[in-house]
Amino acid sequence: MRAFTVLDLENECGGAELVPKYANEVRRQFQKLTLPYPSQTVIAVGSRALSIYPQLYFDWPEARILCRPGIDGADICLCEVLVAEATARRSACVVIGSGDGMFAEPAAYLKKQGTRIIVVGRRAAISQRLIRVADEISFIDDKAFHSGTSKVMGPS
Repeated sequence: MRAFTVLDLENECGGAELVPKYANEVRRQFQKLTLPYPSQTVIAVGSRALSIYPQLYFDWPEARILCRPGIDGADICLCEVLVAEATARRSACVVIGSGDGMFAEPAAYLKKQGTRIIVVGRRAAISQRLIRVADEISFIDDKAFHSGTSKVMGPS
C-alpha cells in the first residue's frame, strides 16, 4: 500500500512571491503528517515562483517538481496528475495540499474508486466543495506564517 501527495506550493505559501519565504515551513509541516503508508510527492508551482525560488529543487529532492505558467497553471497540472497517473489511482490514500475548489472533481473521482482523500490547507482557505469530498481535513499551522504582525500571510 502507498499514499500519494500533490502539493500546490504557491497556495500553501500564500502566493508565488511568498514561496521563497515559506516553502521550508510548508515542508516542515508536511513532514509532520502521519500517513499510514509511504508517500510519493508531486509539487507544482507557476513559472514565477520557480524563477524566484530555483532552490525548490534542492529543498524537496525526493519530490517531483512540475511547473506551468498561468494563474491556475500549478492547479491544472496537479489535477491532471491526479486523474491521469496510475500512481494516484492505485494509492490507498491521496493527500491534496491545497484548498482550491478545482481539486474537488479529481478528488471525487479518486474517492469513488475507494481512495481515502486527505486535504491539507489553511483554515478558512479550503473550498466547501473540497471539504465535502475529503475524508479528513488537516490544517497548516498559520502561526508559523506570521511575519511580525497579527495578520496571517497568504490566502484568507
